[in-house]
Amino acid sequence: MPASSTSSSSGFSRIDVPLSPSPGLAAVAATPWLLPAALVLSLEGIPDAVTVGVAAACAAGAIAAVRQQLLRARHSPVRLTAGPDGLRAVHAGGGEHPVRVGPGSRIAHRFLWLRLSGSGPARPLLLSTLPGIRNTDARNLRRLTGWLRLGPARAGDE
Repeated sequence: MPASSTSSSSGFSRIDVPLSPSPGLAAVAATPWLLPAALVLSLEGIPDAVTVGVAAACAAGAIAAVRQQLLRARHSPVRLTAGPDGLRAVHAGGGEHPVRVGPGSRIAHRFLWLRLSGSGPARPLLLSTLPGIRNTDARNLRRLTGWLRLGPARAGDE
């Protein structure tokens, strides 16, 4: 997958992080939804209506998480760009809008769990370069991680 970055007149290099579908990452994203459903289904003595309701809610959450990571949902970003004006998400249809990284986001060496908010509800987005669950390239994920930790004002000074 090609990765690119461009320099602006201020000398700041824009970070362009293309995303690709990852079935392994989709499984990771669905796990928090599937575990409660499995627990409820394994318990005895719970009314059928509760069991069906919990299982349906968990299944809906798992399907949404999988669609998000496989880039099949309408609101799934296919590219993130970071620059002096902030972080932007680009969608498959070409739409682009600014996003903020919200509370609950986690940054690790080769794995990011971002809660992006912008023009709608905050949605989780997983980015990884780990074997089996990779959805972006390592170089630009490192650059984005640095940008997120330092902030846009100081990231250009690297």
